[in-house]
Amino acid sequence: MIMDQSNKTIRKRCIAVTFTGEQCRRTSKSDGPFCSMHLKNSPYISFRRQRLSRKEIVQLAETNGGTNGLDFTYTDLSDLKLGSSVEKTLPFDGVIFGKYGDILSGVVAERTIFVRNSFREAKFIGANLREANFFLANLTNADLRFSDLTNARLGYANLSGANLFGTRLIDANMRDVNLHGADLFRAVLSGRTELTRENIGESILQEDENEYREFIKRNILADSKNPLEHHLNDRFYKAVRIYETLRVHFEANGNTSDANWAYLKERRMKKKWNGALSSELWHQKDWKKSFVLRIRWIGDWFVELLCDYGESVSRVVGWLMALIFFIGPLSLSLSGRFDWNDTNARIYYSLEDGLPRFLYSYFQYLLYTLDTITTANFSVLRPVYDLTRLLSAVMASIGIILLGLLGFVTGNRIRHS
Repeated sequence: MIMDQSNKTIRKRCIAVTFTGEQCRRTSKSDGPFCSMHLKNSPYISFRRQRLSRKEIVQLAETNGGTNGLDFTYTDLSDLKLGSSVEKTLPFDGVIFGKYGDILSGVVAERTIFVRNSFREAKFIGANLREANFFLANLTNADLRFSDLTNARLGYANLSGANLFGTRLIDANMRDVNLHGADLFRAVLSGRTELTRENIGESILQEDENEYREFIKRNILADSKNPLEHHLNDRFYKAVRIYETLRVHFEANGNTSDANWAYLKERRMKKKWNGALSSELWHQKDWKKSFVLRIRWIGDWFVELLCDYGESVSRVVGWLMALIFFIGPLSLSLSGRFDWNDTNARIYYSLEDGLPRFLYSYFQYLLYTLDTITTANFSVLRPVYDLTRLLSAVMASIGIILLGLLGFVTGNRIRHS
């Protein structure tokens, strides 16, 4: 049924179908298509949707002075041609195809052609859009919560800023779809859905606080009893779940490079989530849980800094080089005296004071560091103090760990390349 400002009496009878197969004879409520009795049992009732033709839709738009604000809930638009790549068609910007909180209101538009059409800020909440064709359509800031886009064709469509909460994208053709700034929380991705990292961009909506704030104001606050800050506090948790969904989907489709990217993003968002939740619990004076989460945050921070969660060869090599060429020689020179053999001592004192002596001693400490890490036993230096011996043992242990980690990360990268 259609409801607009120009025709408020189009709904007279309840649209529910009784057990005898006839339409209910009661009068519908003023704010909906059902009578009070059937409204109570709305999730279980059956009803006949009003079937609209393209001509009737055009007439409604002309009567309304445009499509903005038109209500196409409880209607059936299946198999219509409402878009074209060669002719100008009626845009559907701001049209309501489904209402939040009413699981029956979503439009049925199976196999409907919406090619190149415009649906900016349109509401498709709970809509049945199976096998619909949205090729090159503009769905900027559209609300597609809980809609079913199974086997839909979305190639080259613009879904930037769209609300895809709970949207079913099973086996959907999403080649080169623009999903920048779209909310993918709890979106269902499976089957042959063509989705890559390029569709999403370098980051998702929840990572930018200001952008996510505006998204909440535009899409969520009107249908939610919770304040804005409540939704903002969950953004890192949602980001973790979104990247987890993307990782699983990429892995299932053999896209290892994108799965690796999603894994790294998932771990980084989990680190931020632990940090934010720890701070929140600290203000609530829940010291124990806050301390546990802070420890997790420190652990995630350390692993990210060390090897980027097992994915960065360059970071491990960098730490290994820093240990060999800087940390090792510097800490050894400051820890205590070494015994030099006569030959090296004569060479050292034969050099000019200043840079030549510094470079020679640095080279000897560098050889000792390499000797300690590799256990090759070619250095002529011998530590005098126990502190130096202890430091040498610690440095050897760290070097062995870094060399082992380097082998693991290298194998991991080769496996994911």
